[in-house]
Amino acid sequence: MHQQIGGSPKDTASNMRAILTALADVNIAGLAPSFDPPHIRVLVEDRDFDAAYDAMSAAGLDPTIHSAVTVPMSDKPGGLKSAMDRLARKGYVVESILVLPGRPKDSNGQPIEDQVHVSFGIRQTGIADWDDDRADELGSEIGAGL
Repeated sequence: MHQQIGGSPKDTASNMRAILTALADVNIAGLAPSFDPPHIRVLVEDRDFDAAYDAMSAAGLDPTIHSAVTVPMSDKPGGLKSAMDRLARKGYVVESILVLPGRPKDSNGQPIEDQVHVSFGIRQTGIADWDDDRADELGSEIGAGL
């Protein structure tokens, strides 16, 4: 589950109802408003992604695809903020948070009682692999002859 689908042609409440109606035959793993209203984010298993996208499109929901990362994390106070801070330090902006039902499982298939799965809709804040050398090179190239 590495992508979320967004839908947003109307107000938040109407979008939520329309998405639930459009995806009545699709197993929704997570659903929540994005940080940018009136957009709604939906998370489905990878095998259901095309069906969900097509159903939202057929319903006139103008679906958009957004990068996401699903994080197994401790179910404790401050966990979401800590995860968001870690993503920010790695150059990502969090655009949505979907807390998923159920618990992550251990190697024996047993639920881990103090953990949850959270899907963060993300986008990058900068250029991948940007460093001092690339910045200096571009600065020199642009500045040459000015």
